Amino acid sequence: MRRLSAFFLGLMMASTALAAVPPAQISAKLTMRQRIEMRKSRRRMRVPITKPVTSSPRPVKWTSSSSSYSYTGTPVRGVLQIDQVSAGAATHAVGTEPVTLLTFDAVAGNEDVMLSMLKFHALQGSLASGSKYTLYAVSPGGVMTKITLANAGTSALAFSDFRFTLKKGVTQRFAVQAELQRNGVPFTLALGFLTSDPTFVQATGLTYGRDLAPGIQVDNGPCEPYVCRIFVRTRDSGSVTTQSAGSLFVTAHSVQPPAHRLVLGTTSDVLLRLTFHATGEDVAVTYLSIRGGIDSISGMELLLEGSSTPFATASTLQCDSFSASRFCAKAAAGLFVVPEDGDVRVLVRAIVKSEDDGGEADETVTLSLTDATLSSVAVKAQGTSSNEILEQNDGDGFAAGEIFIGRETPGLNAVITGPAHSTIESGFAGIENANPDTDLTPVPFGTSSQFAAFRFRTAPSGNGNTVQITTLVFTVAAHNVVIGSPVLFNTLNNSQSAACSPSDTTGTITITCSSLGSSGIGTTVDAGGTLTLALRANLTRGPDAGTSILQAGLNQLGDSNNTGTIAWTDGSASFDWIDVPYSQVKSTYYRS
Repeated sequence: MRRLSAFFLGLMMASTALAAVPPAQISAKLTMRQRIEMRKSRRRMRVPITKPVTSSPRPVKWTSSSSSYSYTGTPVRGVLQIDQVSAGAATHAVGTEPVTLLTFDAVAGNEDVMLSMLKFHALQGSLASGSKYTLYAVSPGGVMTKITLANAGTSALAFSDFRFTLKKGVTQRFAVQAELQRNGVPFTLALGFLTSDPTFVQATGLTYGRDLAPGIQVDNGPCEPYVCRIFVRTRDSGSVTTQSAGSLFVTAHSVQPPAHRLVLGTTSDVLLRLTFHATGEDVAVTYLSIRGGIDSISGMELLLEGSSTPFATASTLQCDSFSASRFCAKAAAGLFVVPEDGDVRVLVRAIVKSEDDGGEADETVTLSLTDATLSSVAVKAQGTSSNEILEQNDGDGFAAGEIFIGRETPGLNAVITGPAHSTIESGFAGIENANPDTDLTPVPFGTSSQFAAFRFRTAPSGNGNTVQITTLVFTVAAHNVVIGSPVLFNTLNNSQSAACSPSDTTGTITITCSSLGSSGIGTTVDAGGTLTLALRANLTRGPDAGTSILQAGLNQLGDSNNTGTIAWTDGSASFDWIDVPYSQVKSTYYRS
């Protein structure tokens, strides 16, 4: 400090002395040393330039993303973003069932926010067309929790009597529902946010207790004169148009079962699949009539897809008018309910009479639903909300509380027809590999070497009939293996065999074993029993020095359109395919 004071004192004295000297003489009278000292003094006197300090707070900064807003000013305050969910037009039946009119998502930013006010208005129609307007919170799993009822005026709908906490960064879905009024005249109603009200959304930050409104930005519009902390994005509001009752559409399931063998005295596999679709409201199906039955069928079980227990059994006695070929089920309270805009799939299987009770083999069964609209109709139903009985299709191309058969959209009915099935006295339940060797076992080269075995299982039958195999055609892959003199034998008696005919000795070949019924090896099996047949042959290595592969199989199974692999008889008729749920069975895969 003393040095600085001395410096300034010297400087002042020098300035005083120089002031008396004419400017032209100053430069001439200064020595070199004096000039250097003067430059140093000037450098010491320089003061750094600093920016002026302002007392106003630092500028407000905002960042935004698709899910939340972040306020980085001082102090940090909450923000709220609301995104309306887009919806299309829908048709509903009037009644006591609530209808969703508007859905939106809300998320808080920077702090937890308490939502306390929401206002809406009618974009189409009148708020008087609905009642019991209710705000719900919707969970990610779709569970709806009631929050509050609205105060409905003639021009505005206000939800004000609630406090709902939105956690920071957690999206919450909301829905507004109402019951549509019965006024005898169809109407349309659509809701939207009351954006003309500057406080149509009210919320409070829970950390600082400060209101977020007024200051609502709608669809990226201006915020003046406020600082916006609530952001609302509107979308197309779905409209709801009323009708007296919902409609029902009945169609054939997109995946029909294959053709089946119906064993006498048993319950069949699924013979027909149907899809029921409701619009406008939930619909209860009260009557179902299925055609195509035969005398060998005593009843038909109806099951919901995914269930093994029938919900009803159709019979000829439940039909409005008796017919031996029609089987019906009915329930005044409803056989089942089809949810609005949802599907219910119904499966049909037959209860087949035994031979003693009048069942006959080799009969064809093709189930169907009629397209009739005046009498002996296929389906009857009732709306659960409107309590109206649905009309049969009037053919005008509009869905106005009607039942449509064979159609996914309004139009003339069409007959629904399932695949053709047939009855048999006995049949097969399955075929499986029965060879003791495991896959990748070395090829058993040698004389009379067994290289495949198959176990045949027959279905239980109330008749006790037997099944006899008459022909088997094996497909064999023989790579670098030569097959000679193949034979088929019953594993219970390997000393007796039946000669078979190979299409070649190596490569991909077929081995046909025919006339097995008279071969003496025993190819007859009781109902509910098993039979194991095996192949053996002289096996020699092929000319190549590489890998040898050998495997036999039965192909083209389980499809009435692909025949020739197996022929058999149940004692009364002969058949050229078996009813199993797979297309092939392979025996051991040999490799060496």
